[in-house]
Amino acid sequence: MRSLRILLATVGFFALLGGTAAHADAQPTESPDVSVTVVPDAVEAGSHVLLRATCSSKDEAIVESEAFGTARLRPWGPFQQAEKLVPEETPPGLFEVRLTCDPSGEFATNTMSVKRRAAARTTARPTMGPTMGPHTGGGYLATHGGGDTDGRANPAAWITVGGAFVIAAGLIAARSSRRVAARRRAVR
Repeated sequence: MRSLRILLATVGFFALLGGTAAHADAQPTESPDVSVTVVPDAVEAGSHVLLRATCSSKDEAIVESEAFGTARLRPWGPFQQAEKLVPEETPPGLFEVRLTCDPSGEFATNTMSVKRRAAARTTARPTMGPTMGPHTGGGYLATHGGGDTDGRANPAAWITVGGAFVIAAGLIAARSSRRVAARRRAVR
C-alpha cells in the first residue's frame, strides 16, 4: 500500500510539474484558419518559390524568412500569393517562414529547406495558378481536443491529471493511516 501511495504521489508531482512547465512555455497559438505554404518547400539557392497564404480577412499579407527576406502577398482567388527569389548567397539549411495577415495580425509559420545550387542548372518557375488541396477539417481537434497545435498536451490537462494523482495518493495515505491506528487500538 505504501508503494502505491509513493507511485501515485510521484506521478502526480511530475504531471503537475509538466503542466506548469508547459503553461510557462505557452505562446500565442496560430489560428487554424490561417496557413502559409512554400512551393516547392525544398529549393536550391538562386531559385524562385511560390508563397501561398490563407488569411481569414482575404486582404494582403506579409511573409518573412531569412531565406528570401520579406514578401507582400496579394489576393489571388481564395488565397494570397506572390513569387519570391531565394538569393544565390542564401546558405543551405532549414528556414522558418512566417505569415502575418493584414489587418488582423493573425499569423502562421512553416519551414522551407534551401540546398546548395547545382552547377550550371536552370530552374523552372513554379506555376502561379491556384490549386485546391484536400479539405482536412480546419484543425479543431488540434486546438480543442486536449492538445496544442505542436502536438503537446494542453497544460490544463497536465495540471488536472497531476492534481488527481496527488489527491488519490492523499486519500490512500489517509485511509491507510486510519487502518493502522485502528489496528493499534485493537491490540491494546
